[in-house]
Amino acid sequence: MNTLTQVQVGTGEAAPAPSNYKLLRVGCWVVALALGAAQAWASRFTMNPDGVSYLDIGDAYWRGDWHNAINAYWSPLYSWILGLFLKLLKPSPYWEYPVVHIVNFFIYVGALACFEFFLATFIAHRQRLDRKLSELRQIGFPEPAWWFLGYSLFVSCSLVLIGLALVTPDLCVAAFVYLAAALLLKIRGGTATRRTHVAFGVVLGFAYMAKAVMFPLGLVFLSVAILPGRSKKHFRHYALACGAFLAVAMPFIVVLSHMEDRVTFSDVGPVAYEVYVDGVDQFVPTPANLTHPIRKLLSEPLTHEFDQPIHGTYPLWYNSAYWHAGLKPYFSAKGEWRVIRFGMLVYFTILNSVHLAIGVALLALVAISPSPLASCRRIFESWPLFAPCLVALIAYWLVYTEFRYVAPFVLLLWFCGFSGLAYRDSMGSRRLLTLTAVAIAATTLIFQGVSAFYQTKFGFTANPPYWRAARALSELGIRQENTLAVVASEPFGDGGAFVARLNRSRIVAQTSTQDTAWLADTRACSRYLNALADVGVKAVLWHGKSPSNSAIPWTRLDSTDYYVHLLTPDPAPPQ
Repeated sequence: MNTLTQVQVGTGEAAPAPSNYKLLRVGCWVVALALGAAQAWASRFTMNPDGVSYLDIGDAYWRGDWHNAINAYWSPLYSWILGLFLKLLKPSPYWEYPVVHIVNFFIYVGALACFEFFLATFIAHRQRLDRKLSELRQIGFPEPAWWFLGYSLFVSCSLVLIGLALVTPDLCVAAFVYLAAALLLKIRGGTATRRTHVAFGVVLGFAYMAKAVMFPLGLVFLSVAILPGRSKKHFRHYALACGAFLAVAMPFIVVLSHMEDRVTFSDVGPVAYEVYVDGVDQFVPTPANLTHPIRKLLSEPLTHEFDQPIHGTYPLWYNSAYWHAGLKPYFSAKGEWRVIRFGMLVYFTILNSVHLAIGVALLALVAISPSPLASCRRIFESWPLFAPCLVALIAYWLVYTEFRYVAPFVLLLWFCGFSGLAYRDSMGSRRLLTLTAVAIAATTLIFQGVSAFYQTKFGFTANPPYWRAARALSELGIRQENTLAVVASEPFGDGGAFVARLNRSRIVAQTSTQDTAWLADTRACSRYLNALADVGVKAVLWHGKSPSNSAIPWTRLDSTDYYVHLLTPDPAPPQ
């Protein structure tokens, strides 16, 4: 671990990490890894809709199916990572989701290493700035307090706000944000070399490859980096950072723009605005000006078909940009106010629940400091970190906010807040600040420890329903590339996609379960099944309670909440 903090990532420079407090840092690593491993283990059989799309796209990349792999909605880096591990390990359907969560845990470990580098850099940066305080016989936040507070924030942001249960690239993004923040501090502090600037651009480029929002936010980070000086040397180094950023990001942008026949770095922003502000349905958009309208197969029951040309387990979520093509986001005051209110609720929940102890501690320390106003002014001395984080929070606030999106930026803002503290240089002040950080760490440990114990003991099953249902489908003859129709409230996830992914079948039609009265109508059921057969559907999957009084005979899949009706005779098993 000392090596992790002594060698600057991507630059070869010696990082200013202190050589003491090794035991404290080792203890923090052990606790953070134990809590992360417990959460990954407890959630090893879980899946989420985004994860299915990332897995499908990863498969497409690694089999060389570029036409289906590259789309304007999902960023590629996380899919590359997942696809590589699945290609190398070739897990069985039973082990596929656990392998994905092992990969997530490895990413968590990488994010922890990146955070360690940031924290060491931040502490050294603060120590340089706090020398002015020593001349006034004052102190800032002591070094051991930073270590306790830092790891507490990392654990709560990584395991509560993001979480290892979700198969998403957000931990990758967090890791790159921590690296970018550390390198930005070096640039602002005047200790950066050419290699530091190149590493800064490369990190921001890969952050964009992990999540599209990091392209505009990367430009914000770069803009903050240019401000420290006006010398020719500084601008040459800044040009290197911009060049490195574009060198990583531009190949994908060029390929994506070629595929879309227009210049674009991503369509996820416009689609998100259409959905959350303008009220367009995420999965089945219905406006008349769609370039690729989704086919309505039946009105009674309402059934949509989407077999071509998009592939993947659930095509409607495999490339939302394709199905939303032709729509243009427009400003809606009502919709914007709805999104802003929701964002306020998310931020309030973080402050009032997840990070309540941290917020209360900071407010109390500022209030009892010798000069609260001076502490507040000192907070804004950290504006190089504060500015990009504030831009990120506002950007999400105006479109759509989730805990996992804003987690790394919230963490950095807490660092900015505690960096403003200034107390008289005394043993009592040092003890007060350190004990406050210890109390925050203890609160985090207790909360996460209890959660990890509960999840590990009660939160998983060694006989997961998705795998059992997928295995039962295979035994009935439904195999790779066979097409399914789904009758469920959430066909994109628990209602069908999680099972279909393990079975390697494809969902190409879906029926809402809002009204199931048609199931008792023999004619309606016959019309429904004939329509599905005409488009090549092999079986209908039902998720939920056993459909009562149904004219369609259903077969339960291995005592799960999934039922199936085969539209074709059972194919002969493979020899």
